[in-house]
Parts: sequence; structure tokens; C-alpha cells
Amino acid sequence: MKITLDRWGATGWSTPVYHPRANPVERRNQELKKGLRAQLVTGKHTSWDTKLASILFSIRNRRNEQTGHTPATLVLGRECRRPGDWALLPVTHIRLDELNKDRSAREEHVLGNRPTTGGHMNSKFCEGDVVYYKSHHLSKAHEHFHAGFAPKWWGPVTLAERVGNGVFLTDQTPQRKVHVSCLKHASTNRP
Repeated sequence: MKITLDRWGATGWSTPVYHPRANPVERRNQELKKGLRAQLVTGKHTSWDTKLASILFSIRNRRNEQTGHTPATLVLGRECRRPGDWALLPVTHIRLDELNKDRSAREEHVLGNRPTTGGHMNSKFCEGDVVYYKSHHLSKAHEHFHAGFAPKWWGPVTLAERVGNGVFLTDQTPQRKVHVSCLKHASTNRP
């Protein structure tokens, strides 16, 4: 590999084996899959390719919390226009010096903040809590159903009974046994 990289004049870069948060490409793939899931919940899963344009448009025009700008602004110097906006709005370009004015402060903000860890994995669950649990769908090609586009969480359901250390039965019929690692609270208003 090193010989090939030297021949091409490239620098090698790797990420942990399967750690999507460390790989920006995997993160974008997750965003695309989330958008496809949202648009294909009740539709035909075979039409996923017709939904990509609107999902990509939304990703490219969403303001990034870390940079304070949309990807379109950073790459093109302006916002992307929606169909119909072309004839209505004048072209406005953001000057490069205006874009870079607060760049060092933004970089310091991004590099100075360490990511937070924890979340619902560290939460305590009790009998009677209303939760969502991870669903594990199987693809069914004969029914034109792709598991990758199915909702990842099922619920809300109530935890009916604790049956072990970190294991609960749900109030569904038939009851389902779930582990706390596969649960998240249905509402943020917890005692």
C-alpha cells in the first residue's frame, strides 16, 4: 500500500474498522439512509433512487452547527436555489473575506470542544417507563421490502416487568424481552 501511495504522491488515511462517527463518509451515508427511511416508510422501497435528489438537496442546504454555514455556501459561495427560485431571486454571492472573517474563532470553537459521551445508554429504566426499542427487520425481496429503509426504532411501548439485570418484558401481546442497551426513552420529560 505504501508503495502505491508514494507512486501516486498521496497520503494514506484510515479510520477504525467500523466506527461511523470517525468516518465522515459513513456519517453522510447514515444521513442519506435516514432520509430514505423517512421518505420510504409507507412507500415502495424499490423507488429509493427517485428520492435521492430531494434528500441530497436538503443535506447540502442544512446549516452545519460546527461551521455555521451550509455545505453549499462553503463550496459554491452561495445557497442552492430551489426550483422556482431561479426566476424570482437575484443572485447573491458571499464574499470570501466575509466568509473567512470569523473562521479562526469557529475553528477554535470546533477544536476546543470535546465531544460528549453518554446519553440514553447510561439512563436508568424502570417498570412503567414508556420507551422505544431497536427493531431488527429482515429484507423481503419478494415483497419489495428492504430492511435498510425500515424504521430503526419500534414503539412507544411500556416496560411491564423486569425479568433480569437490565432485561425487561414489554406490554405488547405477545410480550417481547428487551435489553436496556436496545432501549431509549420515548419522551425527554422524565422524573
